Amino acid sequence: MLKNYRLKILAQIVIAFAAAIYMFPLQANWGLKTQTLFGKKYYAVSDIAKINHLQTRRSGKRTILSNKNHEFYFTANSQKATYNGIELLLSHPVADHGGKVYISYTDYNTVMLPLLSRKSLKKQTIRTIYIDPGHGGNDVGAQGRYYNEKSLTLRLSKKIAAELRKAGFKVVMTRTYDKTLTLDKRVEIAKGGKADIFISVHFNAAADKSVYGVESYCFTPAGAASSNSSKIDWSSYSGNKFDRNNFALTYLIHRNIIHNTKALDRGVKHARFLVLKKINCPAVLLECGFITNPNSEKIIGQNNYLDKIAKGVARAMINYRNAVR
Repeated sequence: MLKNYRLKILAQIVIAFAAAIYMFPLQANWGLKTQTLFGKKYYAVSDIAKINHLQTRRSGKRTILSNKNHEFYFTANSQKATYNGIELLLSHPVADHGGKVYISYTDYNTVMLPLLSRKSLKKQTIRTIYIDPGHGGNDVGAQGRYYNEKSLTLRLSKKIAAELRKAGFKVVMTRTYDKTLTLDKRVEIAKGGKADIFISVHFNAAADKSVYGVESYCFTPAGAASSNSSKIDWSSYSGNKFDRNNFALTYLIHRNIIHNTKALDRGVKHARFLVLKKINCPAVLLECGFITNPNSEKIIGQNNYLDKIAKGVARAMINYRNAVR
């Protein structure tokens, strides 16, 4: 009887251990030891490469981690990186310390893992996607010579909605005509409709009219500064529940937009925009071109360009749905 009891306990331990492996295949970060550098937790790139079956090589300040499916480029003392040719902006600079290269704990867990392993993502059933055309009504947004942002975001959002519906998604828009909506109201609408994905559509502006390109934003992880700020916030918000999914979603959409449009790649970045902070599902904010750049404005106002973005978003959503199902 005692023997049977012991076997039963052993079986329960094995089952629990197997379940832990299934639920947290890479999340436990087995084989990785944290190193505190500059007041932050880091992992050695050599250890990251080992547990993820990546080859590593160095060329000056550049470190490359790669295998047949993945290729990361990191630069010592820089937040700039690339993954499979797409620009990324890390939360913390890559550290070069004692002859070894280190990636921050935050960047490994919220940038690298979502790209390396589908199993690191929260499973989802994608039923309803909310498209949020930025600005509207009294809020014109960025103003170019020929176009304004509120009109372009609505045009593009309708095209994105049409492409997503063709792909079999249910789509709801926070506005379908020119009306004023507060940021809180946009989030409230999506929450009330039980959105599974939230996509906020914008066009960019800069005082320097020579600036151009496409950039995409997901919510900033706790303990990191946003890409356009130096202020670290240790608070956790609703949007932080989906840090890994946020990044995977944003990367996939950004990659497909860049591929389709051949626009200048300004990278996947982080920001604490209110619509990303308060939402309760994976979310992305797209900046689809600079309306203040005269050459860009001519291109982004063309239906052909907007169609390419819309098709890119739809393809990315199919990829994302397959990754999280």
